[in-house]
Amino acid sequence: MTDFDFLTDRTDCRRAEWTPTQDVRPAPDGVVVEIARFALTANNLTYAKLGDSLGYWRYFPAPPGWGRVPVWGVARVVQSSVRGVAEGERVYGFLPISTRRALTPSLTGSSGFVDAAPHRARLFPTYNEYRLIDRDPHFDPAEEDAFLVLRPLFSLGFFLARRLEDDAYFGVERIIVSSASSKAAAAFVHEVGGRLETIGLTSERNLAAVAKAGLFDQAASYSAIGRDPGLKGRRALFVDFSGDPAITERLRQAMGAALVRTVVVGATRGDGGSFRTDGDTKGTTEAFFAPAQILRLRERWGADRLRERLAESSARFMKAAKPWLKFQVHAGREGVAKAYDEVARGAAAPDVAAILTATDRE
Repeated sequence: MTDFDFLTDRTDCRRAEWTPTQDVRPAPDGVVVEIARFALTANNLTYAKLGDSLGYWRYFPAPPGWGRVPVWGVARVVQSSVRGVAEGERVYGFLPISTRRALTPSLTGSSGFVDAAPHRARLFPTYNEYRLIDRDPHFDPAEEDAFLVLRPLFSLGFFLARRLEDDAYFGVERIIVSSASSKAAAAFVHEVGGRLETIGLTSERNLAAVAKAGLFDQAASYSAIGRDPGLKGRRALFVDFSGDPAITERLRQAMGAALVRTVVVGATRGDGGSFRTDGDTKGTTEAFFAPAQILRLRERWGADRLRERLAESSARFMKAAKPWLKFQVHAGREGVAKAYDEVARGAAAPDVAAILTATDRE
């Protein structure tokens, strides 16, 4: 039996291919899961672009020069030598784009575990956590597609909003958000909840879709920077999901001192080079990294309360997204490759989310 891995060129995330691999076997204290369904969004390409700087390539090691792009998905346990994790159970968490994967569970309670594989010991713990979702009372199988697509992106928006609340949004009157067509940007704006005026920046191609969704108080194209009077004047915070330094510089020149702060969150358009983890880059610019905020809130609220607040807010966002978001299923390795190519080229429709499955083996 042959399994397959979808490998991405670490120097060019647009180049990727399926590669056969040896049959996946569990460690003596491990499990093998068959990856059933997962979501693919621009956020996963951000993982690839930041794979070296933030260690995303290290979660699922690959041959030299190649990487396994992490995704959030559901897998079924097909082999288990771990008491407390039964064959047939479903697992939700951080997974590679592969047909199967070996994990090394260390149980943390009745409904989840962490992957205790030695190579993951020094990595950010948030991404090592897995939920046994058939035991989870908060998981609704009828909403699985929305959960796969929106829960990780909502989490990013949720923790970003909490981080900015800690600084009272730097005293600004409005927030300008790049890559406004992204689901992560939508989640963040949903969490801002009318506290401040929001302006969504996007490409000309996606401008109509962003305006139609009605998530932002105003939508503008990148080409309007410097021309649109709505982008000038009042003090603003720039939340940058694009990671494109050219956009940031044009906005800085157009707004001058009115641009109080820039928070870089992702790299949907850029190559990830503007995302820094060594502190303030230009005095008024910082990078946001969700796992660090998660740890802070766990200490402040406790793990149970944090989980409850995240689940409650996430459910509200998923309900609000239903009118404008459609799901498109891609099955088989060819379907996965096609969907990946669309996302990597930035050609995916903003109101469509890809749900993928590639369990076929030879």
